[in-house]
This record gives sequence, structure tokens and C-alpha cells, in this order.
Amino acid sequence: MGTVVGLFETRDQAQQAVEALTRANFQRENISIVMRDRDEATALADDAGVGGSAAAGAVGGGLLGGIAGLLVGLGALAIPGIGPIIAAGPLVAALTGGAIGAATGGLLGALVDAGVPEEEARVYQTGVERGGILVSVNAPNNREAEARSILQQNGMRDANYHRNLLQNNNFKYDTRRTDMAKDNKSTPDKTVGGTLAGGAAGAAAGMAVGGPVGAAAGAVIGGAAGAAAGSKADYDESYFRNEYNSAPYRSQYSWDQANPAYRYGFESYSEGQTWDKARTQLQSGWKGQGRFADYEPMIRSGYERRSQYRADDQGRMVIPVVEEELQVGKRAVERGGARVNVDVEEVPVEEQVRLREERVTIERRPVNREVTAADASMFKEGTLDVTEMAEEAVVNKRARVVEEVVVGKEVTERTETVRDTVRRTDVDVQQTGGTQTSMTGMQTGRTTDFTTYDTAFRNDFNTRFGRSGATYDQYMPIYRYGYDLASSPDYQGREWRDIEADARTGWEQNNQGTWNDFKDAVRYAWDQARGRR
Repeated sequence: MGTVVGLFETRDQAQQAVEALTRANFQRENISIVMRDRDEATALADDAGVGGSAAAGAVGGGLLGGIAGLLVGLGALAIPGIGPIIAAGPLVAALTGGAIGAATGGLLGALVDAGVPEEEARVYQTGVERGGILVSVNAPNNREAEARSILQQNGMRDANYHRNLLQNNNFKYDTRRTDMAKDNKSTPDKTVGGTLAGGAAGAAAGMAVGGPVGAAAGAVIGGAAGAAAGSKADYDESYFRNEYNSAPYRSQYSWDQANPAYRYGFESYSEGQTWDKARTQLQSGWKGQGRFADYEPMIRSGYERRSQYRADDQGRMVIPVVEEELQVGKRAVERGGARVNVDVEEVPVEEQVRLREERVTIERRPVNREVTAADASMFKEGTLDVTEMAEEAVVNKRARVVEEVVVGKEVTERTETVRDTVRRTDVDVQQTGGTQTSMTGMQTGRTTDFTTYDTAFRNDFNTRFGRSGATYDQYMPIYRYGYDLASSPDYQGREWRDIEADARTGWEQNNQGTWNDFKDAVRYAWDQARGRR
């Protein structure tokens, strides 16, 4: 026998866990409950069928009253380090030990003796001290996992979760909190309005998946479970629990306070109506504890989450699987350049030139000789003109090309590898029978075919093999081979390392080229088809 222990935040959760254990044929006498609030304990024991008419009272640290009801009993015990508590079931014997009240280890010692690690047991002891409800079951070794699963399905969280809550010294569990949607008779009808094709009114509801996937993919991606006309929205508590755990208001409100607000917004959704238009109506219909303004972030989150669901024209669940692809282009970017300025500069120069100048000179000289024939020819009247000539400098400028400046551009090409991450949504569906399948992995009746991955295969080819001289059409059969391997029922549920030898043998028997040249492309297609990329 092994002991499975869980701490619960509300009486409803603990009651449902006990009832689920008994329905699964775990013996009632092997189930224990420990808590501090006697009134709550009595009500819990009665509701769960474990209390009966058990007497209660503590005198001198001992247990009064007989063993009654379907468990060992219900009584008030003075536990060292905690104070008075209410206990029922096999833990009573460990807690009393014939000397309850003495420092014999108390609840911590009882849990450690039952096989609970001491660090985890300390969390549970503190949790009980702060008002939590401890439920344990002594289960056969072959049913421990089943018992733990039942407790988890009914609200049990692990020790780390409670350790984080208890780090706040002012935190206390409010075990009286109940689900607002169950208690409030005036909450909006859970049936979500809507019109499916064909005029059938109904609502699309179901498991929610997705998140922001970038500007290329759009806004939040939702999924929906198809429902018959007039069906009720399926509130996904696990989604909102995860949101609550990372929200800033977690320190102000417990999950049991936040959960009804999420649910109120989710179930108040009106088809086609935005939050801004619906807010006033939701505010007037708010019946929860506390002001609407205090819980508005949670209510809005629930409302907008529901607005993301959709169904096809037959009311079937539509869950898109979104995958980003990396698109790399090129654009001209101005990196710089050269500016050429032409200036005219005046430089003084000088040259020497010889200039000739004439001057008329007149000289008279006395002569005494005979007249010659030439002299006789001049013996007449007349005028003799003599012109003086002079040279002057003439300046002329002539432009000559003495140098050339050539301005051009040198063009080079380079290959740049662009690395980034892309996201892809994976849709996990929890089957009613407890088995889990993946819509993105290999499965019977897969909804994707080879063409779905064409873009991914092309991108992989361009990245790794684009410079090899081959074309994508030559590599496409290689990717298809890896895709077909992943799709084959013979390899369902097996890992690549287990099937690589078969893959190589099959390739080399039917294809040209060595396996080592193409195995990377085959492996990439295998991983894509199984949702590993």
C-alpha cells in the first residue's frame, strides 16, 4: 500500500475528490480528511459520506468519541505546531499515537511516516494551518497513479503550487468559496447565441488553443468544439488557470475568487458583440462578490476568450494549426557614396615677351658733293610719309584638359544567412477515455497532407541545399520519402533513432544516391510531419 496525499483549496473540491475516489472503488476506510474548520469539516464529512454520527471533542489532547460513519471517525485533535484540527480516517491513528498533544511530530511526522517527503509534508502542514483541506488515500501500489489522477482531476495541485501561495504570510485558504456560476441564479444563460449555416441557432464551444503569432498571422487564434443547436459553451478552466497564475492580480485575489469572474465573462458572450458594447450590460448583470470594476480584467478576459471560438457550417470544431514561415526578400538601402565638387581657382601666372617698337628720327647732316641722278629725281615738290610701328603684348586664354576624374560605382554581391524563429500552434485534444492524441503528430486519419508542408520544405531546401546546384523538384521526392515514413502506421509512436536503419535500407533499395547525401532532408520531413519542428 502507498499513501497519495493532496491539498485542496475549497470544500467543494475536497468533497468531489472523495466522492470520485469512492466511485472508483477505493475503500472509504482508507480515505482521510484533515482540516481546521470544524463546521466545514462536519459538513464535508456529511456531504462526502465519511462522517456519520462521529462524536467530537478534545480533552487533555486525546480523542473522544467512537468510530462511526464510513471512516474511522471525526474528532478535534490538538496537533503540535498547528493547534486544534479536525481529522477523519487512517491519519487519526497516526496523529493520536496514544499521546496526541505531546511533541511527537504531529501532522508532519504522520505524513513522513506515510511516505511523504519531509519538504513536501511541511508544505501540507502549513497549508492545513492556513485553512487548506488535506485529503489522503491509502492505495494499493498498482493503483497509486490512478488515485493521484483522480485527486488532480478534482482540483488537487502539486506542492510547488501551494508553496508559492504560502510564501505570502497573509495568505489563507477560503474553503467556503463556491463556484459563482452554480450559486447565482441570475447569471446569463450559458447557451451562447449564434447562427450556424442552415439557420440552426447554436453555439461553438470547446477547447481553446493558440495565441498571438505575429502580424503575419493576425490576432489571437481560437479553436472551437462543434455543438448541436442550442448547446452550452464549454468553459476551459485549465486555460484560465494558466492565465491567472501569471497575472498581476494573483496576489490580490485567490483562484476561487478569480474563476467565477472568468466564467461569468465567458458565459455572458453575445455573438458578434464586442466587449466595449457588451460591458455595460455585463456590469449591470454582475452579481458576484466585490465590485465589477475590481474583477473587470478577469471578466473581460473570459468574454474575449469566448469570442475567439468558431464553428463550421455543420457545428464541427474548427481548430486552425498556424505556422509562421520566414520570408526573406531584399531592398535597396543607401549605405553612403561620394560627392564631387568642382571649384574654379584663379592662379596668378606671368610670361615674358619681347616687343619691337619703331620711332621716326630726323637727322640733318651737311654734305658737299655733286648732284647725282638719284638726287635730281628728288628735285620736285612732294610729301614723304614715314610711319612708326610698335608691338604690344596680346593676352589670350585657352582651356586645356590636363586631368580626368572618373566617378563610378563598384557592384559586388554577397550571400547573407538570415536566422530567426518561427512559431507554430500545436493542438492537443484530451479524449474522454483519458488517452491523448496530437493533431500535429502522426495519427490515423491525419488532416494534413504533403502539400501542407510545401513551404516549409522549400525553405529548408533553399537554406541547406540551395547552393548545391540541385533544384527543389529534384529534392521533393526526398522530402516526400520522409513524410511518408512519418505517415506510415508501421512507425506510429516510434522515434527516429528506432527507424533510421529501416529508412536507410528502403531508400538505398529504391533510389539513386547515397543515404548520407539525403538523410538530413528525410529527417527534416519526418520531424515536420510529426510536429517536431
